[in-house]
Order: sequence, then C-alpha cells, then structure tokens
Amino acid sequence: MYRKMESLNVVYVVVILSLIFSMIIWIPQTACAKTSEVLAPQTQININTASKEELIRLKRIGPSLAERIITYRETHGPFLKREDILNVKGLGQKFWEANKELITVGDMKAKME
Repeated sequence: MYRKMESLNVVYVVVILSLIFSMIIWIPQTACAKTSEVLAPQTQININTASKEELIRLKRIGPSLAERIITYRETHGPFLKREDILNVKGLGQKFWEANKELITVGDMKAKME
C-alpha cells in the first residue's frame, strides 16, 4: 500500500512539473508578434516632410495630432530643430521623451543657406 502511494506521489509531482514547465515555455503567437514589433528598430521620421501616416507611427500621436503637426508646419514653416515640435499644441514632455530618438528635421542648415 505504501508503495502505491509513493508511486502516486511521484506521478503527481511529474504532472505538476510538466504543467509548470509547459506554462513557462509556451508563448502565445500574439505575444510573439507584439514583442517583435517592439524590438524592431524604427527608422527616424523627418517631421518636416512626413505624411500623416508617417507621423502616426510616432508614439502618442493619433490622426488629429498628426494633422495638427502638418498644419503647424504649413503655417509656421519647417521645424528648424527637433524640439520645435513641442510648439504644436497638445505635444509636451511625455511625447518628447517617448519620441526624441525617432524625430529628425533633416539638414535644415544646408537648406537655409
């Protein structure tokens, strides 16, 4: 009788360990796709030439803010430095911290000469 209980305990331990390891190793397909998107390097976006669709690729930018950036650019002229995008109403420090590495204005000095 004792040997039967001992073998049952071993079976329970094996089943529990296999469940634990299968949970650790198994990754849903949707999680893989999101992880690869996050890890994929993004190219810089020139805020002086970017379309609405390109601007939406920036973090914290939706269609209305993209339109606002384009309108600002058309009204005030090109952005001379990356930080000038903060002059657009609705864009602040959180936006800047999330996107400062992704934003470029191109070579504005050469264009000004």
